[in-house]
Amino acid sequence: MASSRRFLRPILYTSAATLAGGGALYYVYRPLKIPGSDPASVPPPRYTDDGRFSPPRFPHIKTRDEQIADLKKSSGTQSTTDAVKSASKGVLGSLTGSKDEASVGYQEKHEDAEPYDLLVIGGGATGAGIALDAATRGLKVAMVEREDFASGTSSKSTKLVHGGVRYLEKAVWDLDYNQYKLVKEALRERKYFLDTAPHLSNWLPIMIPIQNWWQAPYFWAGTKFYDFLAGSEGIESSYFLTKSRALDAFPMLKKENLFGALVYYDGAHNDSRMNVSIATTAALYGATVVNYMEVTGLEKDANGKLVGANVKDRVQEKNGQKPQEFNIRAKGIINATGPFTDSIRKMDEPQAQEIVAPSSGVHVILPGYYSPSKMGLIDPKTSDGRVIFFLPWQGNTIAGTTDAPTAISQNPIAGEEEINWILSEIRGYLSPDLNVRRGDVLAAWSGIRPLVKDPHSKNTESLVRNHLISVSDSGLLTCAGGKWTTYRQMAEEAVDEAIKRYHLRPGPLLHAPRISGSEMIDDAAPLDGTCQTHQVRLIGAHGFSKTLFINLIQHFGLENIVAKHLTESYGDRAWTVAALSAPTEQRYPVRGLKISALYPFIDGEIRYAVRHEYAQTAVDVLARRTRLAFLNAQAALEALPTVIDLMSEELKWDKKRQEKEWKDTVQFLASMGLAKSKLSVTRKDVESGKAGEYDEHERKLYSRHDQPADTMESDSKFASGENPLVSRDSPVNRPQRSPTGSFSPALTPHLEGPPKLFSLSSFLSRRLSFAAPSLVLCFPLPYLLIALVALLNTRNTSSTAVPAGMAHDEKADVLNGTDSNGRMSDEEKLEAKPVKRKENDDPFGDETNSEVKYKTMAWWQAGMIMIAETISLGILSLPSVLAEIGMVGGVILILGLGVVATYTGYVIGQFKLAYPQVHNMADAGMIMLGPVGREIFGIAQMLFIVFVMGSHILTFSIMMNTITEHGTCTIVFGIVGLAVSLVCTLPRTLHKVSYMAVASFISIIAAVLITMIGVGVEKPGHNVVQATVHQTFPKAFLATTNIVFAYAGHVAFFSFISEMKEPESYMKALYLLQGADVGMYLIVAIVTYRYAGPDVSSPALGSTSGILPKLAYGIAIPTIVIAGVINGHVAAKYCYVRLFRGTDKMSKRTWGSFARWGIIVLLLWTVAWIIAEAIPVFNDLLGLISALFASWFTYGLSGVFWLYMNHGRYRESKRKMALTALNCCIFLIGLTIVSAISPSMCTLVQWINGWQCGVGLYASGHAIQKDSKTSNGSFTCADNSKSSS
Repeated sequence: MASSRRFLRPILYTSAATLAGGGALYYVYRPLKIPGSDPASVPPPRYTDDGRFSPPRFPHIKTRDEQIADLKKSSGTQSTTDAVKSASKGVLGSLTGSKDEASVGYQEKHEDAEPYDLLVIGGGATGAGIALDAATRGLKVAMVEREDFASGTSSKSTKLVHGGVRYLEKAVWDLDYNQYKLVKEALRERKYFLDTAPHLSNWLPIMIPIQNWWQAPYFWAGTKFYDFLAGSEGIESSYFLTKSRALDAFPMLKKENLFGALVYYDGAHNDSRMNVSIATTAALYGATVVNYMEVTGLEKDANGKLVGANVKDRVQEKNGQKPQEFNIRAKGIINATGPFTDSIRKMDEPQAQEIVAPSSGVHVILPGYYSPSKMGLIDPKTSDGRVIFFLPWQGNTIAGTTDAPTAISQNPIAGEEEINWILSEIRGYLSPDLNVRRGDVLAAWSGIRPLVKDPHSKNTESLVRNHLISVSDSGLLTCAGGKWTTYRQMAEEAVDEAIKRYHLRPGPLLHAPRISGSEMIDDAAPLDGTCQTHQVRLIGAHGFSKTLFINLIQHFGLENIVAKHLTESYGDRAWTVAALSAPTEQRYPVRGLKISALYPFIDGEIRYAVRHEYAQTAVDVLARRTRLAFLNAQAALEALPTVIDLMSEELKWDKKRQEKEWKDTVQFLASMGLAKSKLSVTRKDVESGKAGEYDEHERKLYSRHDQPADTMESDSKFASGENPLVSRDSPVNRPQRSPTGSFSPALTPHLEGPPKLFSLSSFLSRRLSFAAPSLVLCFPLPYLLIALVALLNTRNTSSTAVPAGMAHDEKADVLNGTDSNGRMSDEEKLEAKPVKRKENDDPFGDETNSEVKYKTMAWWQAGMIMIAETISLGILSLPSVLAEIGMVGGVILILGLGVVATYTGYVIGQFKLAYPQVHNMADAGMIMLGPVGREIFGIAQMLFIVFVMGSHILTFSIMMNTITEHGTCTIVFGIVGLAVSLVCTLPRTLHKVSYMAVASFISIIAAVLITMIGVGVEKPGHNVVQATVHQTFPKAFLATTNIVFAYAGHVAFFSFISEMKEPESYMKALYLLQGADVGMYLIVAIVTYRYAGPDVSSPALGSTSGILPKLAYGIAIPTIVIAGVINGHVAAKYCYVRLFRGTDKMSKRTWGSFARWGIIVLLLWTVAWIIAEAIPVFNDLLGLISALFASWFTYGLSGVFWLYMNHGRYRESKRKMALTALNCCIFLIGLTIVSAISPSMCTLVQWINGWQCGVGLYASGHAIQKDSKTSNGSFTCADNSKSSS
């Protein structure tokens, strides 16, 4: 029995492992149903044995005129023309004899009129979706649109069908169930989208570049959660790519700082064609859909309920005729007009509150070589925290989007500022070898996203998460908001609400047309009166397959790229489009005349758009039936004559209408990014080729007319035969790219004369002549600190400045507004014009072309700098705090103030995100109190940091006295500390300083470990540890202020965040700081006090004896120096930014810039040394700093920041009221500790909490006065290591 068990157990384990492994492998590699990969539901037609071919026969779609006739029947009216034809009454004949047939004329009422169940206003994605939903439920529905279908927001999207990875991130971090529900709903709708229109939508892999190793698990977890939520609605799982594989998949990526990439899957689609397909599918199912039918008013009955709408035909207006006006009767009216929602609501109720908050989203189109044809990219954290997509679309590359409040207009124009921002972000993640040029932008447009506010919400200013459905008192149902992906869900909910509100009776659709064109599929089968749009396939989907284009090529002789385009735009209706295409009279391709040589759009599409898709204008064809205007505005202009001619044949346009179409279309193309220089071109110009002529700026983009040569003449700025070489270092010997984008390749050197020698004397004379005036500032240093502050306070902030990144020798040209040739193009003027310095600008500006880049720190680097700034001196002073006030009180204070400091640090981060222009406390003061606040806060910050710098010099002298046993005068040690600190502060970016911070952290860890081990060995439990200590008020309060000082890094947080690559990740740095601070403070303070006892030294490194203090101090040298260096850097950066903000001196790497930075550093460190020598007792100096400043910057001001950001919302909710009380308490903590308050404020503070006003300054001053009477006076050579505590 035992032997059988030993035999069976391994077999069972092996079988279980095999099954588990096999199951996992099957799950990973299981066959997936990819939309569009299945064979067509209706197979393509084939040739019979006798050679006959039977093309598909699709159902007829009513013409626009037939649809308008149906609209008129709802109110029981017919035009006079119809009346004349139906009856020959003399009086009617006399009334109509002199009238135009298209005029309004007489209208005859019919008793058998049947109103519509629903009238939908708006032909965008939502309106068309509602029409399709209602029609497939057996309801009688009409849809009217003032312009064309998808003429607004629905054609100007990012072209994605997605759940939203950014919404999922918000849902997780904010624990927001509504965001989670939105993502879950969108993922479900994404699958329906791809199933019902596989020809118009497809799966698209999207890459997330990863710059840091820690981002890999973060994004991996996020994308896997995204896959998990998609469930069966998903397709491929997300996966990780190494750096080499990421570059192979997306060769355009920047290689520097690339760790790898994560790829996840979302959907993409052709938005306007999807919209048109939804509308035409609804028409086939019985809906009445009419474009260019404007609602001019709403009609109500005697009870004030809506019963219809008055409309007019704008096509007749375009034809120069009087527009026909009539009434449409309906039981219910749905407002689905997107950004124009409020205009219809005010037709219903003139006093209605506006609910739309329009937001502009700008997109640009770049050539296809900017991205792989089957891989997109997302930048989840742009420079301002937004998300930007970079996607292949229709053979080109689409990039966007922006998000900014805007005014509502029909065709908004993308601003140059938004376009340049997108290009700047693109440059950030593409290889620097790629020159992203403004001239590469083929088209640019602005879409208006209709964000909505709930009119019934108590807080009417807050925007709803997704979409809004509301019903007015008169019965107007409004459906607004949402996004393209969830259009079907929005339509379903709107129709559900309409059925309930208007008491409608849906039913099965018994006589649905055979949309597939075949008897093989019964499209009416699932239509039972409930919502079935999740399985109603749109026009073109039934016969579509990924191999359909081959059948088209074989039958019609289409060009390969054209056939693929037709099948992906029209599905099985590509048969009809190809049949409508003219023969080319060439051997190949046989059919299909292209309207643009650059794109696969052909003449048959124009005829199909007019006959089957209600196209009424040239813009309809160029922008929304084909996508030429969105892909290339210039190409659309050049194709316009062909489009007008073909539409004139179909619609019988006269010359006047053709001229109007030309003007209207050119004006529309201006909103698509057409150059202003092309807006005045005529048709004759285009047909003669003049419209294709390039201007001076376009000429510089390419080498157009040079003959074949190894090096083209246009690549060199030198005349033929001229020697370009001045020296081996001449710029012409290496590739140069000018500010205008022209390119100069490296030239092969010619030995035509000796090179010019470098002159050291002339170099020094130039540099010293520049620096000499500044060197004078080094002498009266204490007084010049005050002078420097005064200079900062009175500096004119509106001076003209040269843009960052511009070459030194180009400054005069820029300031004069010209280039080297004395002229500038419009784009160059925009990019290089003189700029005005603004206080609300980012202090470092656009760093694309900067020589010195500041915004480069990762979150962990910022965290290490914050730790190095605070933990050094804090950890040295806290063991003595426990000796002063006892173990229990000290631990409670360390924990409690640490928690409060974490919250106040969080508030500072929120303030910085709300006001990105803030770089320091002075900027925060400017926002809250204006210029007065800026100066008060700025002076306080400068004085605080300089005092902290002084404390580090003092610590350095104590360390040297300990190590050398007072080997020389203490003043000498202070000067050495000054020199070392000054040299380490010379780097101008915190990114470089952050590496020193890592060394500082390692140093202090090692030093305190030695101290703790040393005191543990020397004094193993012989000291008495007191839980509480009865202490005098000044000493107890001084100990408390030392804890405050231990968390007093907040004064520099604005500066740290300003130099972070991703300011949104600041919270990670803060948590790293506070976790390290609180944990190490408690461990070191408790252990050291436990063994060192009441006589513990401050700094704590002196608590041991013998060689250990020297060893500990020696190891702590990097900490003592670098913590001071960080504060010195922040102080110097404050001065530098205040002096040179907005000028090129911020970003230049020149001797002049280095000299200015060095002088500021020297001045600050000298003043800090004076302070250190004036107050030579460590604890006294810490207490004074804490009393004067630390409590304000760490606690008090954070409370003020929160109260300022939430002004007017203090009683908005219980949570807000609690936070208000908390921040008031935080403010009072700072107010209580600090002493610089007026007598009247003292009385107020005493009345509130009974504390002595000015206790901080009193305690500190008392201690300093007492210690000044000892031998360790100011500016002496005495040993300060013995009395530092």
